[in-house]
Amino acid sequence: MNMTLWTSTPLLYPNGWQPSLLSLLYPNGWQPSLLPLLYPNGWQPSLLSLLYPNGWQPSLLSENTGVVRQNFSSQNIHSSRHHSHYPYMTTLACSSLESTDLNRFYDQKVQLKGNEMTETLQEILPILRNIMDYVSKRDPRFTNELIPSGSYYEGLKVSKPDEFDFMVPLNIKKPYHVNGQHIDHPPRGYCFLDKPVGDVWDESYLIPLDDAGRLTPWRVKQEFQRLVGEATEALGLQSTVLFADPPTHGPAITIVIKTWNRVVYVDLAPAAIPERGAGLPSCIPWPHGGAWWPSYMQEKVRNISCYFVPKKDYYWHMSTAAMERALLSDVDEDGGCRKKCLCILKKLREDFLCPDGDGINSYHLKTAFLWELEKNPDPEYWRPSNIVQCFTGLFKRVQRNVEEGSCPHFFIVGEDLLERTDRDKLDEVSEKMNRFLKNPKRYLSV
Repeated sequence: MNMTLWTSTPLLYPNGWQPSLLSLLYPNGWQPSLLPLLYPNGWQPSLLSLLYPNGWQPSLLSENTGVVRQNFSSQNIHSSRHHSHYPYMTTLACSSLESTDLNRFYDQKVQLKGNEMTETLQEILPILRNIMDYVSKRDPRFTNELIPSGSYYEGLKVSKPDEFDFMVPLNIKKPYHVNGQHIDHPPRGYCFLDKPVGDVWDESYLIPLDDAGRLTPWRVKQEFQRLVGEATEALGLQSTVLFADPPTHGPAITIVIKTWNRVVYVDLAPAAIPERGAGLPSCIPWPHGGAWWPSYMQEKVRNISCYFVPKKDYYWHMSTAAMERALLSDVDEDGGCRKKCLCILKKLREDFLCPDGDGINSYHLKTAFLWELEKNPDPEYWRPSNIVQCFTGLFKRVQRNVEEGSCPHFFIVGEDLLERTDRDKLDEVSEKMNRFLKNPKRYLSV
């Protein structure tokens, strides 16, 4: 069963009055005698009061975003494990939201100052390059290359320029085998890596392989962290570069760089990167069936392929960061408001929805954003004058993910990014999202 909601413009009924269905069907004032029989005291209900008996009525005639159709299936509404709020109420709850609220919030609390970001990079990059030169000389299986990653290089950074991400490629010059034929099959989105081909991998360095001749992720990360620590001492950077405390459990090691006026956190993730043109793994059947993406963009993504980072002790995780960056690099070159909507939501997550970092993270938001881009490929939808509708659509998708406890990975089929997230934390986020919907202006005030 599909439910369809329509919104219209206030031009028809500028004073906020909403006609009952009967007054539309019988414009001359005559009304059939059935209603007086049901309601003998002369009161006659409008159709909306019959459909929504608790007094709540949708602003079908007062929405200011033009005629927009929104479809929601009953499966979407009732399939959640803990579904307490229907997703089709999102647009109605945000009816008081105006484009000026979003634009002012973005301009004053989200948008970064370009010179501050540039100054920060100018301070930390020489330090990072010196460290990586030392690491690569000590163990040539790590290159000295720094591949930018993360929100800053995707144009999605919010707030202060105090976090940067880089990938450090392993020295792999020839194709290597992604081993998936072992009895102990890795989880979806993970894989084993056999020993890479090349003379440098035959030398007696400090990264041993496991008993099956595979490259062990935790040992690679451990050795990389040891060499970075050794580099800081050898280069006399002990007072400038420190390791984050507590240590991270993801694919990267996090170092803290202290400059004269700021503290910057830098994630360095060792990564195995296939040669150009290696193709996408079978678990990434992209583009999705029926989805439309420009042919040039599809070609660009296919040529980039994915990286492999040490996410678990024995498995390498397929990182699609480079592919995501390719999709987002020029997504708003038509002057759209796509990235602005995501950045506003990211700032709300930091300040209000998840100030302690629990519940949902920025990658959950970016994943929902990619699905929303695929759902709405028409540039006309993302025009700046339609920012309320665009933001509401993205917010609604994230809210549905939170309430259902499910966030499908955009590229890797079968990987659910919220599968192991604490349900109580998600319920807290859901409750806050509903509070926002009741009074969005309050949380967007500056």
